[in-house]
Amino acid sequence: MTRSLKPLVAAFGALTLALTTMTVAAVPARAADPKAATAAVAWLADPAQMTTAAGDAASASDALIAFAAVKDPSTADEVATLVESLRTTGAEYAGGDVAAAAKLAVALEAVGQNPRTFLPGMDLIAAVRDGVQEDGAVGAFPSPFSSGMAAVALARADEAVPAPVMTYLLQRQRTDGGFVSTLDDLDWSGKPVVPDADNTGMGLLALLADDAAAPDAKASAIAWAAQNQATDGAWEGWNRANSTAVMGSALASAGENVDKAVAFLVTQQQPSGAFVSSNPTTGDTFDDALTTTQAVLLLAGVSYLDVAWPNPAQPSSPGPHAATPTTPGAPGMEPWLVGGVVVLLLGGAAVLVVRRRART
Repeated sequence: MTRSLKPLVAAFGALTLALTTMTVAAVPARAADPKAATAAVAWLADPAQMTTAAGDAASASDALIAFAAVKDPSTADEVATLVESLRTTGAEYAGGDVAAAAKLAVALEAVGQNPRTFLPGMDLIAAVRDGVQEDGAVGAFPSPFSSGMAAVALARADEAVPAPVMTYLLQRQRTDGGFVSTLDDLDWSGKPVVPDADNTGMGLLALLADDAAAPDAKASAIAWAAQNQATDGAWEGWNRANSTAVMGSALASAGENVDKAVAFLVTQQQPSGAFVSSNPTTGDTFDDALTTTQAVLLLAGVSYLDVAWPNPAQPSSPGPHAATPTTPGAPGMEPWLVGGVVVLLLGGAAVLVVRRRART
């Protein structure tokens, strides 16, 4: 190699190393299926679904979280509609239950609204913080799910998670790592109380939200999830799709591999884009908005803790874990792919220069 070529080769080597490092860092660490997620929010954006959501604060909150997860620019109008509807319906909804106030706060945070000032005369974050009971329970129907949602809402707003909340949660974490809905031995139907994916998923999110939470408790919850995941990738619960979405999205936020869970959810999606629930009495199935909104979180690679679309009117650049197709079913080009192309082009150029120099 001639002396004149050495600087070129050295520079190319350094650039390649730098770009390769950037490429590795940009590879999404969470499984996601942008096509499935986009199809689901397209169903949620259907006029019939929007009419229902706009008239019900709980449904509007769930839908906003799903729209924020996918960040599809074509749903910006739907986001604006639901935000405006909550200015009318939000106060009554949040004022009736602390758990409702927590979910509404998460939804507003997810689309760039300030939950402290969104509703005149009502600071949702203060309502959640002050509404925590002495034993750490939250809401009219206390469970790790509702306490977990409260912890997430507070953490997202940079508010400290009250110590009683964590005490409440850890009391309901079994030795195998799973969370139970109650300390009673039997549930409402007389069956033994056992850990479930919904409460464990939200319990894990609460542990992730609180920097002071015990690492062993997080590891134990993750271990429970690994041990109780079915071979098809699902977790059992009230509804396998819901439960898998909640548990899987929490694991994604914990940095765990959720490929199997995502693959399972995709098999459950209907041609309409929706996900189904069932009537516990008749067994009949039906397209269900709540199941669909929760499924979107996992399909987009986010959770209640980190879902965010700060400015839906002017979609911001997505994070490395977000599903961001600009057309339904067509994911955008990933940063790692761009980096790889640049490396290949620079490498080809360097080879041509070397060959030309060698011939002279």
